[in-house]
Amino acid sequence: MEPKFVPGSPPPHGQQSPRVLKAYIYSDPDDPTNKCFVDIGKATLWTKTKKGGSPLDQTVTWYSDDNKAYKVDFTTGKRHVSPFTDPSGYFQVPAGGSVSSGPLKTDSTDYYDFAIFFANGTTPCMDPGDPGLIVKP
Repeated sequence: MEPKFVPGSPPPHGQQSPRVLKAYIYSDPDDPTNKCFVDIGKATLWTKTKKGGSPLDQTVTWYSDDNKAYKVDFTTGKRHVSPFTDPSGYFQVPAGGSVSSGPLKTDSTDYYDFAIFFANGTTPCMDPGDPGLIVKP
């Protein structure tokens, strides 16, 4: 039996506000291809409780899980734009640290893929299209 949404009850977990999606980035030191990985595939973030509804506070915090610095870059994806308000379109993740995406743009909607680079690298260690974020109005 599927759970049913009851009016007046709390929203489903995915639409809670505030909500922080945690994404851990790491590389395999024994992998000769020098690839990196993130522990999310496709994730859904919501900008509002429903179309025309109240804004939600949903963000992503990117973590370096192996003490290396990374860059998460939405400008290399098919859309060449980030769903977040930060104008750079990318996030520098410090070695052993974390960085928050900040808020979503209120008009963000659709699928946003991204690449991950080692901090100052020019070749992605994770190509765009592999991971992505789905943003719902």
